[in-house]
Amino acid sequence: MAENKRWYLLKVRSTFEPLVERELTKRKFETFLPESGVLQNRPSRVKRLLFPGHIFCRFDLDERIRVSTIPGVQCVLGLPEPLSCDDGEFSALQTAINSDLPYEIVERRSGQPVRMFTGPLRGAVGTLFDRRGHRQFGVNVKVLGRMLLFDVGNWSYRPLPCEPRPLIRAARVQVQPTRLKASR
Repeated sequence: MAENKRWYLLKVRSTFEPLVERELTKRKFETFLPESGVLQNRPSRVKRLLFPGHIFCRFDLDERIRVSTIPGVQCVLGLPEPLSCDDGEFSALQTAINSDLPYEIVERRSGQPVRMFTGPLRGAVGTLFDRRGHRQFGVNVKVLGRMLLFDVGNWSYRPLPCEPRPLIRAARVQVQPTRLKASR
């Protein structure tokens, strides 16, 4: 059987993220639990999660039941079918989080698609736009409708061709008029 493993985002019970990650790892699944740093004022040095209540997991859709039955897992995100993460997008997300650069999480928005050629995010594909008078680079997390935003500084980048949007055709539907009965 050919490997069709993709990255999916799991919705998990609040505070169950480390438990779910441990259990997935025990069952030989690859996981990614993005953290945004450590809370220094806590005695146990609690880690702050980037997307609380979510964990990335790499699996084949045939293994969805094995993943879904792990205690704490509520669902695989995506309707009506689970929505996988684009490999390039996921790689850019990992690179961005591991770079330790300051970032901001914002609602996902459109802009010019680019690939970074220099700087800490070299090789990452994302969106470039001007915001508050600064040139910024956004790493998309489509599944959550969010974007990690970084100031570009003097990094070099190259525009990517825009993907053509799929043509949506409206179906013609015949509607039969109905007569209302008069009430007496």
